[in-house]
Amino acid sequence: MSIQKVTQKDYQKLIQIWESSVRATHNFLSEEYIAELRPLILQHYFDAVNLRCFKDEQETICGFIGVADSNIEMLPERFLYST
Repeated sequence: MSIQKVTQKDYQKLIQIWESSVRATHNFLSEEYIAELRPLILQHYFDAVNLRCFKDEQETICGFIGVADSNIEMLPERFLYST
């Protein structure tokens, strides 16, 4: 297991993890709103934070953290919210 820097090639996996996490924990958000957020996160928000991901022994991304100004802004992971 390791923590690694995220590159843009990882963004598609991160957005899948993000969506699963949001659906599992934010049942007050509509599917339409999640769909509106998706491109914003991919095109702007991922680039606005310092991203690190956690990979298992098979190099599968299991979760990630986004930090900005010493604040955790994103902390989704796939174990609890897998689809």
